[in-house]
Amino acid sequence: MSFGKLVSALLDDSEKFLAFARQCSRKKENALMLSYCRAVFFGAWSALEGWINYVGTSFARTDRTLSQYEVSFLTEKRIEIDDRGLISITKQDDYHPALKKLLFIFRRFGRDFDFKHSKPDLWRELKEIEAIRHSVVHPRSREQGTKVSLEEAEKCYETVLTTINLLKEKIFDQQV
Repeated sequence: MSFGKLVSALLDDSEKFLAFARQCSRKKENALMLSYCRAVFFGAWSALEGWINYVGTSFARTDRTLSQYEVSFLTEKRIEIDDRGLISITKQDDYHPALKKLLFIFRRFGRDFDFKHSKPDLWRELKEIEAIRHSVVHPRSREQGTKVSLEEAEKCYETVLTTINLLKEKIFDQQV
């Protein structure tokens, strides 16, 4: 399965989970609805994060105009400064948040597209769903990780789909 097909499959799964969540909501099956809403977040965010990482890694491997530091950022390698003040790139991994990579990819490969200022509402929605996703994946309390509404799941799916389409449009001149 190609990576593009995997991303599409994750988005398809999220769409199905969203439909199931809506059905459960109508039937007042709140516990099951909540499970489906969380599944929407897991699938949709995984599709987005996977696509961002795929695009970044692809450019890191093929674009010879990238600096060694840009390549290390896109491939999540740590940049360190030693005791003598010399900078080096290590083999050690260094996690970079998906949205920071997204901003860089748009700026570097999307004809200097300024995502935050060109699409402020979409950027705000991405930050909101990222915060909800983090509360589900890394809850600080038992209650925090279970509070995902149907509206938030719908927003997550639509925001991720819009962002992936924007990436395809700005980076690859494609529409889905």
